[in-house]
Amino acid sequence: MNHGKKTFFKQGTDDEEVDDPPVWLYYWDGRDGFESSGWWLGPTIGGREVHGWAAQHSSIPASRGWRIPHKAALVRHDVTLLPKAPDEDREIDGDERLEKARAMVLDAERQAEKAVKTAKSVLAGKGGLLEESAHAVHELLVARLQTLSDAGVSLARHVRAAKRQ
Repeated sequence: MNHGKKTFFKQGTDDEEVDDPPVWLYYWDGRDGFESSGWWLGPTIGGREVHGWAAQHSSIPASRGWRIPHKAALVRHDVTLLPKAPDEDREIDGDERLEKARAMVLDAERQAEKAVKTAKSVLAGKGGLLEESAHAVHELLVARLQTLSDAGVSLARHVRAAKRQ
C-alpha cells in the first residue's frame, strides 16, 4: 500500500539480452502538489527515477492516459495497462480454495482489528491530538477498509470460480 492505494510489482528478468527491469506501479497523492499526484511507474516507490505517470486519481491504476517519459507533453495513446487474471480464477482443488479464502479472511480481520486498536489508542491519548496523528490514523483505516474490500472481491471470485469447476 502507498498513500492508501494498492501497489503492484512486476518482476524483471535476469536475461542480459532482454531489457526487462523490475517495475513498481503505485499511487502518489497530492501531498507534494497536485502536479505530482496520480499513478506512477518506476523502479522504486516514490523514487526520483520514474518511467511514466498518469494524472488519474482512481482507486485502481489507470489503464490509459500514460505519459512516458513522465514529463512528456502528450499522453501516449499506444500504451494500455491491462490487469493480470486474478489467482482466484485458476482451477484449484476445493479444499485448497477454501483454505486460501479462510486465510485471506483471517488476515484481513487481524489487520482491521490492529488498525482499530491503534486508532483507539491514538484518539484516547493524553494531551492534544496532533493533526498529523489524526491524518495517519485516517490513512491506516482507509488502507484497512481497502484490504477488506479487496478480500470481499476476491471471495466473490473464488465463489464464481468454484461454481464453474
